[in-house]
Amino acid sequence: MNTSIPAKVARLAGVAMLAIGFSSLATAGALWSAGGPKSAYWLILVWGIGLAVLAIFPQEPADQALTWHGAIHRYAALAGLVTLPWAGLLLSRQWPVLRPFSIASFVLLVLFVATFIVPGWRDYSGITERFVLGANIGIIGVLIKRLSAVPVAVVRTGQPS
Repeated sequence: MNTSIPAKVARLAGVAMLAIGFSSLATAGALWSAGGPKSAYWLILVWGIGLAVLAIFPQEPADQALTWHGAIHRYAALAGLVTLPWAGLLLSRQWPVLRPFSIASFVLLVLFVATFIVPGWRDYSGITERFVLGANIGIIGVLIKRLSAVPVAVVRTGQPS
């Protein structure tokens, strides 16, 4: 069986999205357990589930009509790409380092959406999508680092124990 390189890369991207999605779900659980803001927990949960769903339901190539699995992929991605930076902004009161990642994610998301709207920009959707994902992985990375470094009492109350 001869599998092309793009097909192998697409499978690896799906596996990576599942891994990031599951690590995001674990991060949401850590935030919940630590007594962090419930709104941020739910937003991170939507992001993690969205990544898992979009990995399972692949997007069809841009030159083909939208299919049912492509629509699921599209809307799961949109939900996830909006909710994580929103959670980052909510949590930036406690951890200000999240603010630049969250703002960058929103700005890059607008640019990504523009690649579908502005004629001639469609060829740049892949790279802009990766920049958005990079900013979002930065948000998850900061959250993992902060949640693992801060005693539970500090996260619950906002004050050192």
